[in-house]
Amino acid sequence: MATAGPRDAQSVRSAVADLSRFSLRDLAPQLFVIVILPLTLLVLLIALGGLQLHRQTMRNLVEERDERADLIGARLEISSTPSEGTRVELELPLKINQRD
Repeated sequence: MATAGPRDAQSVRSAVADLSRFSLRDLAPQLFVIVILPLTLLVLLIALGGLQLHRQTMRNLVEERDERADLIGARLEISSTPSEGTRVELELPLKINQRD
């Protein structure tokens, strides 16, 4: 088993001394805690909220599209495969008005 030499002990003492000088009374940590951290959390909250709102809106649009298709007896199918494009199939009922 190797023992720590004087150089390793010196680097440990230096690191401990650096940590002991850290204080929340300094300007940099105060700016981080008071300004940067809350703004970062706010931006993250807005981004996640926007993502959730977008998902819900897209679900509502798909639901409305399906309801409209059902009202007229149509069938709409959309499928997508990477690097092969998107396939859209629409079946509409054909009503022919016969004149008497």
